[in-house]
Amino acid sequence: LTTYYLEINATDPSNNNATATISITVVDTTDPLWSPAPSDQNAELGQPFSYDINATDFQAIFYYINDTVNFTININIGLIQNNTILSLTTYYLEINATDASNNNATAAITITVVDTTDPLWSPAPSDQSVELGQPFSYDVDATDLQIIQYYINDTVNFTININTGLIQNNTILSVKTYYLEINATDASNNNATATISITVVDTTD
Repeated sequence: LTTYYLEINATDPSNNNATATISITVVDTTDPLWSPAPSDQNAELGQPFSYDINATDFQAIFYYINDTVNFTININIGLIQNNTILSLTTYYLEINATDASNNNATAAITITVVDTTDPLWSPAPSDQSVELGQPFSYDVDATDLQIIQYYINDTVNFTININTGLIQNNTILSVKTYYLEINATDASNNNATATISITVVDTTD
C-alpha cells in the first residue's frame, strides 16, 4: 500500500522522445472476509464462554464488539469471552473486523445462556428408620445454580416442603418399609431423583 512513481519514455528512430511521469497508487477498498461466518452460540449457565471468530484480509485485522460490559474480545485474534457471570437470557452481539484501511466486515450473533445441568444431591439421600409412633423428619438437600423445588411420589403418607426439602410423615406410620422417590427440579426442568426406604420399627417395650 504505497504510491509508485513511474517515468515513461517513448523514443523514435531519430532519437526524439517524449517523457511522462505517472504515479500508481495501491489502495485497499476490499472488506475483510469472515472465515467462517460467525454463528449463533449457546453457553452453559455458570460455565465460561469462549468463541473464536476469524476473518481474512491482505492487511492486519482488528476485532471489536458492541457489548463490552458482558463480553471481551481479543482485538488481534478475535477470541470472545464472557466478562461477567452470564444470566439465563439471550445476548445480542455485533462483531466488527476492520483492516488498516478502515474496510470492515460486520456480523450479528446471539449468545443464548442455557441450563442443562441437573441439580446435585448434597449429600445423597439415604435410607432412614423411625420408631413406631414417633414423628418422622428428614431433610434432603441439592445444589444448583437456580432455585430448586422438591417433590415426592407418596403424598398420602408423607409431605415435603417444596422449597427446603424437609420430609415429614403425613399420617401415623405402620410397622413396615415405605419406599419414597424424591425429586429435586430446577427452573429449567433439570432434575435429580433418588429413592430411599423409610423403615418403621418398634423397639419400645
